[in-house]
Amino acid sequence: MMLLLLPVIQRGYAQNRNLTAEKFKRNNGIEVNAGGHGIFYSFGYERYLLNTKTFKLTAKCNMAYYPPKLDLARTLWIPVTINGIYSFGKHHAELGMGLMLAKDHLNLNFKMQNTIDGDAQLFPVFSAGYRYQKPAGRYYYKVMFTPVVEYSETFSDFYPLGGLTFGYTF
Repeated sequence: MMLLLLPVIQRGYAQNRNLTAEKFKRNNGIEVNAGGHGIFYSFGYERYLLNTKTFKLTAKCNMAYYPPKLDLARTLWIPVTINGIYSFGKHHAELGMGLMLAKDHLNLNFKMQNTIDGDAQLFPVFSAGYRYQKPAGRYYYKVMFTPVVEYSETFSDFYPLGGLTFGYTF
């Protein structure tokens, strides 16, 4: 429902504020994330699949690795998402969803006590937030709400995560 209303809201906002949306000049981006789906950090690549004046569609893959000696529940996190971007000049609303591959290691301090090296799981991930990017600019910044839903046969959890992103387009 929200996705259907955003173009209408955007058109009225752009007319009132005299903002003109433009296509992005570059179709690839690399980024560094603090927080977010990678929990503490992640690195990623983003590709624009659709690039119109008011709506952009991207595919994104990030990765975070934590050595087992850090004693975290997962050692490898790879979220893959599809994101819709609604443009308001250089300001953008971004919504996305996808899956995160999480590779486990043995850790008796967390809920996944029965996992051993080699186990991997897929979890649904979502994102919603604000993006600042000039259409012809090389850099972008994001503030995102990035929840993760973790589930297995014995339990399920919702993690309301958030993150900051700095990216470079080419």
